[in-house]
Amino acid sequence: MSRTVNIFDLRLSGGARVYETSSSYRTGENQARRGTHSGVTRVVLADDHPSVRTGIRILLERTPDIQVVGEASDGREALTLAQTLLPDVLVLDLEMPVLNGKQVVERIREMNLPVRVLVLSAHDDRQYILGMFESGASGYLVKDEAPRSLARAIRKVATGQHKWLSRRTAERVGFSLPADRNIPH
Repeated sequence: MSRTVNIFDLRLSGGARVYETSSSYRTGENQARRGTHSGVTRVVLADDHPSVRTGIRILLERTPDIQVVGEASDGREALTLAQTLLPDVLVLDLEMPVLNGKQVVERIREMNLPVRVLVLSAHDDRQYILGMFESGASGYLVKDEAPRSLARAIRKVATGQHKWLSRRTAERVGFSLPADRNIPH
């Protein structure tokens, strides 16, 4: 059973924004069409720095198969947008106010939401990466790689690749794997 959510009725705080292109969205149908909605992957951006969100949004606006449908400025907003919009991918900063990235990923997993999470972080420490994968993240990208790798990372995560990690980061933290492959368990 699906329910209609009027995006103008969302009660969001802080810097949260919703960019849905229609005035309503049938959330119950998202899982069935995951990643195939007109060939477009729907993404929510979550970072506490407005300039980072703006830069990522501008970068992704040039990518015709990826649509930013919302932005969150803290972990609680990220979780609310993930629940309400059910994007294909939540691009999530690790260090967020209110709820940190790890807490958001754990709650998404506990709630069994059909949302894949790509962590975007300044940290390239092996323990951060393993911790996020253990929490349920589908991919991990270091921010300095975002301009050249973000769209590819979103596509890989959206199509179901689990524990996605760029070759560069894998090599930097000591994982041995082919390019764009899953890390070992």
